Amino acid sequence: MLASEQELMTKAVEESERAKASAFAKDNGLDALGQHIVDLLKKRINNRAAKQEEWTECGYLYFGNMYGNSYLGENPFFDQKQRKRRPDFNIVRTKCDAAISQCIDMQFAVSEKNWDLWPSANSQDPTDNIRCALMSDEIETQLDGTRYGFQARKAMFDRVVFGTGILKGPVNCGKLSNKYVRDEFSGVWESRPEVVYKPTIERVDPWMFFPDDTVNDADKISDAVQVHPMSAYELAAYKDHDGYDAATIEEILKTPPTVYATEYFLEYTKLADANPRLFKDKYCVIEYHGCITKKLLDAAEIEPLYDSPTEDYFGEVWVCNGKVIRVELENIEASFETPYAISQWRKDPSSVFGFGHPLSMRDQQRVVTQTWRMVLDNASLSSGPQAALQNRFIQPADGEWEMAPRKVWYLTDPMMKVGDAIQFFETPNVTNDLLPVLNLARQFSEEESGTPAIAAGLQSTQMGNSATGDIIAAKASTTILDALSEEWDDQVTQKIIRRMYAWNMQYSTREEIKGNYVIDVRSANEYKNKQMNIRDIERLSMESAQNPNLAKWLNQDALTQTRLAMMSLPSRNIIRSEEEADAWEKEQQAAAAQNNPHAMKAQIEMAKLEVDKQRLAMEGQIASMEMQVDQMRVQIDARMAEMKEQVALANNQAMAMAAQASTLKAQLEYEAKMAKLEADARKSGTSAALDATKFDADLAIKAAAQQQDIIIKNREMDLFEQELQVKREKGTGI
Repeated sequence: MLASEQELMTKAVEESERAKASAFAKDNGLDALGQHIVDLLKKRINNRAAKQEEWTECGYLYFGNMYGNSYLGENPFFDQKQRKRRPDFNIVRTKCDAAISQCIDMQFAVSEKNWDLWPSANSQDPTDNIRCALMSDEIETQLDGTRYGFQARKAMFDRVVFGTGILKGPVNCGKLSNKYVRDEFSGVWESRPEVVYKPTIERVDPWMFFPDDTVNDADKISDAVQVHPMSAYELAAYKDHDGYDAATIEEILKTPPTVYATEYFLEYTKLADANPRLFKDKYCVIEYHGCITKKLLDAAEIEPLYDSPTEDYFGEVWVCNGKVIRVELENIEASFETPYAISQWRKDPSSVFGFGHPLSMRDQQRVVTQTWRMVLDNASLSSGPQAALQNRFIQPADGEWEMAPRKVWYLTDPMMKVGDAIQFFETPNVTNDLLPVLNLARQFSEEESGTPAIAAGLQSTQMGNSATGDIIAAKASTTILDALSEEWDDQVTQKIIRRMYAWNMQYSTREEIKGNYVIDVRSANEYKNKQMNIRDIERLSMESAQNPNLAKWLNQDALTQTRLAMMSLPSRNIIRSEEEADAWEKEQQAAAAQNNPHAMKAQIEMAKLEVDKQRLAMEGQIASMEMQVDQMRVQIDARMAEMKEQVALANNQAMAMAAQASTLKAQLEYEAKMAKLEADARKSGTSAALDATKFDADLAIKAAAQQQDIIIKNREMDLFEQELQVKREKGTGI
């Protein structure tokens, strides 16, 4: 048991010693690497002194008096104390701004996207078009998220003014953002921090970039060093990022930053003489991209996921105060290149950095500056007389030896005359002789820079004397700038899109976007030529629509497809596929059959005929009804006449019956009187019989009268009913 315990203790001690030795070797290896990178930075800063002097001059030329100490040249006529306040006429800044604007316009004239992806030529999979479109949309979304357009515009400014524009990416960047989550118990929305990892494109300041200075081709640099001035707060934030050594950063923050602002970037601070504290109390964080040996990776306990034939790998190392705070292999596996894309304005055959646009105009700027000041000085001197005086014989009353209105002078010698004590003379005005020199220098600046004022929308000294000459000059004014924009496409855009495509192939979790695609970058000249082709195609389309003889020589479908293909449309879904176009054409034909103008006209005519037919039928019915009404009216009139005759006959009969009744009544009355007389004559017991006879006679007379009345009333009722029936039939109302 004791032997076993002794063996375990021995093994534990050995393992502890090996761990300490490994940690010591790792620390020594990383410290050696960190010191190597610091020494490399110092060496390249010293080697780049001449280039930084060029950048300083470019800054002075571009910003002019805005810098507080512009590039003015020597002027022996004035005190050097007045130099900063002298008027200046800057011809450099306008031409640089025009060049920057033209470059941006050529890259982002239509949108932030001047590139695209297409399936490879030998692709046989019909879904490749869809997958390729999804990949293109994904990259475009990622570029928008990293503000690629904004970063590119800043790099284009660096390229024009300082001669070199630099973009870095894609790099895996963890960005802290807020994510809102609803609490499952309280239901309240809460803000929670979340680190989102996405590919990032960054503009790199040329002053902070130190690539391999043994080559003059940006594609051949073996390594590059980038400097990040950071405050303690900025450096401390990296402790929470994966891949950074939090313990080492904590140790670094306990010590003050190394002084590098005055030692490393002395020329850079000269550009901002109004702020000498630009890099005060900042840590110099150095980012290195280049070869890392397998031995160093083993010491850092990093295992590569791919094999290298030379046992060297491209990686990323961050150093601060000589301590390594990050070691990582390159983001895109087996690319074997730094993540930088570098574009020069004018190629420098001795460096990967180019010549800035202001340098091509510095001689003419000096001529313009000096000539303009001579113009102002001469105009000032010749604006009034000069005085020559003997101060022994004349004294100013106010003691000031300056000319002023209504000034009083004393003659100190009464024997002297004023003309002997002071005399005036005029300085010749040569402004008209100096202005041609000024204009000639401006013209030379346009020729030397290749940026005429017309490219900025200004009046150019090279404009023609005719409208045709002006048009030709305007069209050709950006030829040189277009060629320089194409170099940006080759040196930057192509690389950035290729790397973004590779990044998504390696890291994206969306399998539906992956495939073998070809990158298509549309250059500036291609864009201009395409616009001219689109114009010609549109003109051809309009002419063929009006000229049948021309239309028969053109394939209209191919013309339309070509026209659509050359347009920079925001989405591919706007254009129908061939199958969709055929289906749409069939729908249009069916709709045209229903909406054919001739068919519609025939339908309208048929509808009119039908209406006329119905109108005629109705008119016939109305005529027939009117005829029937007339017949009924004749019948009613005849019936009315007949009824009137019957009424008249009835009246006559009634009158006859009334006469008969009257006669009968008179007869009865006579018979009554006779009876009465007879009764009176008898005056005997026959009175009762006579009264009875009289009563019977009265009843008979009354019954006859009542019967006659009933007959007359019945006749009147029959006539009234007949009249009502006639009125009903005629519709005249009751």
